[in-house]
Amino acid sequence: MNVRSKFFVGLLSLFLFLSAVFVCDARKVEASKLPELTISEVLKITNEANPVIAAASRRIDQATARVLKALSSKYPQIDVSMVYQETEKEPLYPVYDALTGSKMPYYAQAGFRRTWKAALSMNYLLYSGGAVENNIEAQKLARKVAEAEFERTKQQVINEAKRAYYSLLSANDRCLVAQEALDLTKEHLRQVQAFYKHGVVPKNEVLRVQVAVSQAELDLIQAKSALDVAWLVLERVTGTPMRDKYSLPSVKTGLAVLSGYDIPGAPQDLAMKLRPEIRALENARASALHIAAAAAGKKRPQVMLTGEAYKVGDEFFPDDMDDWRVSLAAVWTLYDGEKTSAEVKEALASAEEVLYNLEDLKRAIILEVNAAMKKLEAAQKRIEVAKSQVEKAEEDYRMALKRYAAQVGTNIDVLDARVALVNAKNNYSDAVYETQIAKADLDFAIGISGLQSNGN
Repeated sequence: MNVRSKFFVGLLSLFLFLSAVFVCDARKVEASKLPELTISEVLKITNEANPVIAAASRRIDQATARVLKALSSKYPQIDVSMVYQETEKEPLYPVYDALTGSKMPYYAQAGFRRTWKAALSMNYLLYSGGAVENNIEAQKLARKVAEAEFERTKQQVINEAKRAYYSLLSANDRCLVAQEALDLTKEHLRQVQAFYKHGVVPKNEVLRVQVAVSQAELDLIQAKSALDVAWLVLERVTGTPMRDKYSLPSVKTGLAVLSGYDIPGAPQDLAMKLRPEIRALENARASALHIAAAAAGKKRPQVMLTGEAYKVGDEFFPDDMDDWRVSLAAVWTLYDGEKTSAEVKEALASAEEVLYNLEDLKRAIILEVNAAMKKLEAAQKRIEVAKSQVEKAEEDYRMALKRYAAQVGTNIDVLDARVALVNAKNNYSDAVYETQIAKADLDFAIGISGLQSNGN
């Protein structure tokens, strides 16, 4: 290579370096306009805005209302009533002589033809054979089931938010890599065109790089489309628009977050203590046993106290006659066609079913925890390999450019090195965020509270 060509190559290299610096600075300025979207912010927004979490909390409200409904049976039921009654004839009873028993020639008035009655009545269940008390306990346990299901629902939604967030960061990094690949290819195209202009390289090398530029543009379009979809998925999970409000961190941020995470000791035992589904099934079984006891209580006597104070007259508001009465009644159903026995058997069978489901759930949890641990361990190992791959690919690309600039290497070497560099960077980004997702899945499998995150 002559002196003129070396001088030209040096100027071209300086121009490409300054262009890369300018593009990098421009991206930094643009990204600094919006606050950075962190995992903590995503979890906070999800907890506040996600409709699935809000719907699950309403199920707790329903269960609480059923507890109050069951408790109402322990208290007196007080009613106020107003009755109007009209008969065809005057209500008269014949009068008999108390000594002789003979009928007298007149009648006693037994009421009014047009009757108004105002009454205050009370009904109080004194003894239910344990039916009321067991029903109350069953509903309280059902509320605990709803609370456990709410907790697991929140954990599931939060885990989905974490996965969506890290998938978004991965898509963003792939977009940046695609943009960088396009910039590198265009820079190489300018270099090849300059060489061709000065007769250093043939036309086919220019055409080959132009094809590579077109492919890089297509890859960038596909990466941007994937990024748009990732934003939509995150907004769907969080329940609020976010794209125009935040900027995204880079893969380096993900690595800094990951470095502070340690796999919990004895994760299977920890999952047995923390998983809300276990508590839900245990409470569901206890609730079914109380329902069986409540049904059995119907076989015992039911003792009821009733009282009424009333006024009766032939016009509104009645005041011609007032009275009160108190009744104490006991009802004992000796035979109901085996209805009560069937209800007891149904509740006991339900409790036994829950017991089997609980045993199966514990086995499933152990499988989930072990699978999540294996996935996390494999993803962590990929990071160092992918990082080393990036370093070697960068050096290979740098050397390929220098060799081509000195015309001791081929154009194909540069294109192949660029493809290898792009793949290495994508592999590195995927390894980082797949590790983050695996960590989130392990937390979810163990049952760690959804709002806790070992992240930024």
